[in-house]
Amino acid sequence: MGQTPLDVLENFKKQNEDYRNKKLTYVGRLDPMAEGKLLVLADEVCKKRKKYLILDKEYEFEILLGFKSDSQDILGMVKADFNQEYNLDEIQKKLGDFIGKRKMKYPVFSSKTVKGKPLFLWAKENRLSEIEIPEKEIEIYEIEYLRERILSKENLEKEIYKKLELVKEGGKNNNDFRKEEILKNWEQVFSVISDEQKFNIIKIKVICSSGTYMRNLSELFAKEIFNSYGLAFSIKRIEIGKYRKFLNFGFWSKKF
Repeated sequence: MGQTPLDVLENFKKQNEDYRNKKLTYVGRLDPMAEGKLLVLADEVCKKRKKYLILDKEYEFEILLGFKSDSQDILGMVKADFNQEYNLDEIQKKLGDFIGKRKMKYPVFSSKTVKGKPLFLWAKENRLSEIEIPEKEIEIYEIEYLRERILSKENLEKEIYKKLELVKEGGKNNNDFRKEEILKNWEQVFSVISDEQKFNIIKIKVICSSGTYMRNLSELFAKEIFNSYGLAFSIKRIEIGKYRKFLNFGFWSKKF
């Protein structure tokens, strides 16, 4: 968590002498607030990158209810609307509705290119109104509700600030991720929240096709299941490979 894929490749080369002079590329990036498996190709295998880009994935992720942000996770400019009770029985009733294919728009803070420029630059320049956000068909093969936890305001603040401090800024303007602005934004949001307020976080496991963003799903689940705000509080990629379904039975035919 907190690292970019390029950080991972640099650290990998430092820790593995045999790979220091090899060409490396990653397949399927992870967001700075995500963690887990990252597939890396070396030398001649880099030429087969497209083959590996279409692999299925398994994730476990947490949704913080009552908050939303422009990045759909905690590394974004956030708004809060949490003054409601959540009926967790609704999860079991409605979660199965998400299995199958659907079209989803790319997150505006993503590297998807539109008119020769990644979406996150359009977003940072406040020019999203000039373009159409592209969509992609994704498929959810399996989905499971794991658990809920409830945090106090104090503990939620601690967890959020601890995660955000892992992000290292860089680039020409030393502000790739707007870290300082986002920290100030969270401070403003928490400043008007009662110390007695409790916060709901639910954990989900999903097996899905390539290109499925857990940030998107977090916001979508909260909206469609609870009619509430929601953002990705944590994301962990568990598996990468080829997933098959036969009738109601699913299995990994290959893993990396």
